[in-house]
Amino acid sequence: MLAPISRYPFFQERHLEAPLFAERDLFLTHLESLGAGHRELSMKASYLLHIVRIMKLESVHPTTAAEIDCAAQKWASDESPFRIGNTTGIAPGYELSLAYKKIDI
Repeated sequence: MLAPISRYPFFQERHLEAPLFAERDLFLTHLESLGAGHRELSMKASYLLHIVRIMKLESVHPTTAAEIDCAAQKWASDESPFRIGNTTGIAPGYELSLAYKKIDI
C-alpha cells in the first residue's frame, strides 16, 4: 500500500519500521477501497504513525475511551517536531477523540 502513497524511501522506511505495520496497511487499503485519494491516504498514514507513537502501541489490544481521551490530550499538547505545520489552533487529537466517541462499539 505504501508505494502508491509515496515513492520516497524515507517515507516507506518510516512506515515499515513503526509498530503495527500490517494493521495500518490493512486500514489504508480499506480506505482506498472506499475511494480515498492519494492526499487523504498520505495524511491518514501519517496520523496513524502519530497514534502509534502517542499511544505507545506495540500490539493490537482493546482500547478504552479513557485511553483515547488521554492520547488526545497528549496529541493536543505535543510540541515535538512531529507536529510541525499545525497552525489551525485546533487540536487534531481532540477531533480524534470526538470521532472515536461517534463509533458504535
